Amino acid sequence: MTLKLTLDKVHQMVERAIEEKGADYIYPNAGGPCSYVDFDYSERETTLERGCIVGHIFIDELKLDMLKLSDSSINEENAVGFLGHLARESEIEMPDNHDERQAIWKYLSALQQSQDNGRTWGQAHEMAKLGLAWNKYDSDWEEYDM
Repeated sequence: MTLKLTLDKVHQMVERAIEEKGADYIYPNAGGPCSYVDFDYSERETTLERGCIVGHIFIDELKLDMLKLSDSSINEENAVGFLGHLARESEIEMPDNHDERQAIWKYLSALQQSQDNGRTWGQAHEMAKLGLAWNKYDSDWEEYDM
């Protein structure tokens, strides 16, 4: 099944992840390399866990195979590269509308960057939404003829 993405759909997916983990959740690997699937090593076994926020939302929504994903170079790719991979694999369909497609990329990139800089998932979500609002405001000024 291919998931048709919209910006609203992506926001809903992120909000579900934040509800599950909590708005104050901080990704444990913040400041270091993040990955979509993390390994949890214990004395008895190694398990796979959903990793960063972008991986978390797409693994949940698409029921992605974490073992297959963890074993690929895409596991540590940036958000745009990860979306490209999912689109090539026909897991997602990006919007035809260029502006909405760009907004999804910008939002997820900002979300990931804020998380990687040690922000809580709630803060990262709000900062990414503010970034989109600023970009819209900024582009509106570019269209304004003085």
